[in-house]
Amino acid sequence: MEQHRSNKIFPLVLALCLLILVGRIVDLCLFTEAATGFVTAGPVWLRYALPAMVACGAYLAGHFAAARPAALLGRCAPLGGLMLAGGVLLAGAGLAGAPAILALGSRWFVVLDCLAPFVGGIWLLVYGPRAFAPLGDKDTVPAPALTGLPLPLCFAWLVVRRFAVAPAAVVRLGCTLRVLSAVAALLFASALLKLFFVPGQPVGHTVFATGMNCFLFATCCELPQAVFEALHGTATVSSLLLALGLGVWGLCGLVCARGAAGADSPLPTPKAG
Repeated sequence: MEQHRSNKIFPLVLALCLLILVGRIVDLCLFTEAATGFVTAGPVWLRYALPAMVACGAYLAGHFAAARPAALLGRCAPLGGLMLAGGVLLAGAGLAGAPAILALGSRWFVVLDCLAPFVGGIWLLVYGPRAFAPLGDKDTVPAPALTGLPLPLCFAWLVVRRFAVAPAAVVRLGCTLRVLSAVAALLFASALLKLFFVPGQPVGHTVFATGMNCFLFATCCELPQAVFEALHGTATVSSLLLALGLGVWGLCGLVCARGAAGADSPLPTPKAG
């Protein structure tokens, strides 16, 4: 019964996320100042309440997802391809920001601004091909857990940097959504690492919830804002590549959420002693 519900709930949550995407685009085009990013009409609280309700709904829907998604334990070419694309974009964002080190000096936060996305992108390029083979293959030797740290550390730095440089506030809608986007990317990265390093564990519920929320905030909220800023000349190449990389990472979350809404993998049968 729960599996039947999950197949119906995923399209519903996806439709709500796409409605948030359309609403965000309309809001940016008609009710947002290009220079400052402040909204010009309508209540600000509604712009937070709608995605917040969808995010809570994703966590509730996660209870009906498969505990051990068979689609994510087998070959998942869409996930592998998106991880490779996201890796290129994140690494490109780090390289594009490198000239700032020469312009602003060797300040540690400027170096980390370039190093974090570059290292995170390289991790995706290295581990992305693993999704083209069954993750649950018993013949595959799991990599040491420490090798998974670069990706969550990349997004963790992004959370701290965004919160510190452009402090989130009720009236600073774009800044707050960017912080939420980084948080969603970090949570999904933590869930995805469990699939890669301990395949077969019952993490499908978490993967569904974090994956959908990463798609909601990184792809449906941050990505159109970055395109809007690029069209008005207020975005740098590095920030645009970073937003594109996060947008693709959100699509990885969508693919994983779709897989978690599919069939459950049967528990291994214990051998007779």
